[in-house]
Amino acid sequence: MNIGISTVLYTPFIHRHINPDLFHALEKIAGYGYTHIEYNDQSVPHPFSLDNGEAVRILKVIKELNLHIHSIHVPCTQLPDADIGSINSGKRRSALEVVRRTLDVCSALDCPNAILHPGGALEKLIEQETLYRVKDAYLSSLQELCEYVKNRKTKIILENGGNPLNSIAALIETISCVNSDSLGICIDTGHAYGTGNDPALLIEQAGKLLKHLHVHDNNGTNDDHLVPGDGTINWPVVMRSLAKISYQGIFMLECAAARSTIEPDKIAKDAINVSKKLILDYYWGKK
Repeated sequence: MNIGISTVLYTPFIHRHINPDLFHALEKIAGYGYTHIEYNDQSVPHPFSLDNGEAVRILKVIKELNLHIHSIHVPCTQLPDADIGSINSGKRRSALEVVRRTLDVCSALDCPNAILHPGGALEKLIEQETLYRVKDAYLSSLQELCEYVKNRKTKIILENGGNPLNSIAALIETISCVNSDSLGICIDTGHAYGTGNDPALLIEQAGKLLKHLHVHDNNGTNDDHLVPGDGTINWPVVMRSLAKISYQGIFMLECAAARSTIEPDKIAKDAINVSKKLILDYYWGKK
């Protein structure tokens, strides 16, 4: 299993002093032995606003560093006025435009996976009528997006979270309803654990629909994005669940912090070393 890491580590996602320059991040990541990256939406240049010249430069640097862009994180649910599940048609169309631009960049950068948070982030899903309306808007958006990528290599990978539209059951139901080969599931271990769920169980429930991982740790409360082992997730059990379903994707770290340091270089180095041992001992091994 190859190990990747998100460029979110080299953005101000947690530590505000960090320079979000993508090219700086790529050099550092390659230097620590990673083979794959996730291009995070907070990196600069932002993936949803690349021009052709920037895309050509990124491809050149990626090739020189022997890296692969395995995934790009779509920012739609983090935008203040855009949500693919919004019941406000203007906000929904704005979100769809951002997603389509990101999908175009995936094609330009030969990236196979666009990681998308399900819709509804801006709505009051506790209200049943609102939930039904949001769900209809969200499913309609996904159908449009799947049609948009129908003849491309890029897949749209839906990430779990803590609302009624991004539970594991909801993700499986959504994929069944949309009925497109362009959809898959990303299990974010930190989101799972931080919302009271067992990441290992979610991995097994996703089964063959699991196409991507966001690997990070926490203590069951805050979404800390810690290096595996710095929180209280049971990593041996998680790794055995990945082996049980024969997960063949990338072990994609989404770490941005650690107990012992705030320096991204140290975090990147520690994270790959910890990940290698977890994979060797509990995915391939007999422990």
